[in-house]
Amino acid sequence: VKHVHEYDDDLLINSFHSKWGEVGGLNFILEYASPFLERIGIGWEEKELTISHEHFSTECLIGFLSEKWRQMNARKDGPIVLITALPGDPYNLGILMCAIVTSITRFKIVYLGIDSPIDEIIRIAKNDSPRVITFSISHSMSSEFTEDCLFRIRGSVSEKSLIITGGKGSPCNIPGVSHLPDFKKYYEFLQDINN
Repeated sequence: VKHVHEYDDDLLINSFHSKWGEVGGLNFILEYASPFLERIGIGWEEKELTISHEHFSTECLIGFLSEKWRQMNARKDGPIVLITALPGDPYNLGILMCAIVTSITRFKIVYLGIDSPIDEIIRIAKNDSPRVITFSISHSMSSEFTEDCLFRIRGSVSEKSLIITGGKGSPCNIPGVSHLPDFKKYYEFLQDINN
């Protein structure tokens, strides 16, 4: 957090690289990135950190994670995992962390990013036949809207495409959609269907 207080992106990003090299991608997400984000959130709530500190630190992490999953996804030819967020969801750290976890496996990522239109998600799912469609759903999303979107997607894409949700705004009761509570469970799920 010292590097965040000082707005020192070189040292902050170097600390990300060091930790990644020390523990690997999965444990970076489980043991470092998730607790780091929680710590930043608590610091902001307790007024130890400002909104600019929070934006600075998350932007550094976003850049780092984007670079890592894209490097690991290059030249893969395994089954496709479509990773996206629903329309109106402005948060991308959840889907970036999903991309890291997915990139550790043999799956090939098609990454749509945040605020993806439902019709585009359905079109790509029909064209590319992903093995899995993964959504990170933030706390900012209305539960009614989220459920409507997931019902529509599930009803429009092949049953062979498994749909997984996670995140603080993720519903747990949509038929044909599995909710996974954390990144470790997501990794285990990918390993199980990979065999």
